Amino acid sequence: MHSLVDGLAVAIAESTTETAAVVGIENAIAETVRETIGSRKEKDVPARPPIAPASAAPRGPEEATKLPGAPALPSAPALAQSSLPPPRPPLAAGDKISIDDFSKVELRVAQIKVAERVPKADKLLRLEVDLGYETRQILAGIAEAYTPESLIGRKVVIVANLAPRKLRGYESNGMIVAASLEGDKPVLAGFLEDVEIGARLK
Repeated sequence: MHSLVDGLAVAIAESTTETAAVVGIENAIAETVRETIGSRKEKDVPARPPIAPASAAPRGPEEATKLPGAPALPSAPALAQSSLPPPRPPLAAGDKISIDDFSKVELRVAQIKVAERVPKADKLLRLEVDLGYETRQILAGIAEAYTPESLIGRKVVIVANLAPRKLRGYESNGMIVAASLEGDKPVLAGFLEDVEIGARLK
């Protein structure tokens, strides 16, 4: 009886040892397979770039350009210049006159002999000018810049061949030449040197 029990114990022990060995081999094979598959996955999957935290996200064009690989953005002056309107083109040929057109305008020196205000007209003066060969009546819108008394005897430039027209019931035969900016008072064209009345400007 003892020999039978001892034989069973030896058989069980040998069986247990073989089973443990088999289990150990299976576990080793499984671990090797897992390591091989894991290493292949790490090689196949590309590395992801690090994600910037929310606090590090760019808040404007200046910060955006600091990020690696970010495209360069135009600076503020460049944006301002792009919003400016394009320069005005030069005058077209049709906006200019030829020398022949200018020669049609007869500019002459005249001397004011009479100057007076036009009734019910704040800007108009009635002038009588001497051209040397005739006296003409001209109405000029210079009453806000000159008093009638200050104009007597003054030599001015007039457009002598301008077609006559009626203003406030008076016929004006010519035009006094004056310069002014928009909204400014007119300034009569004159001469630094003495010029004979009737002389033509060319």
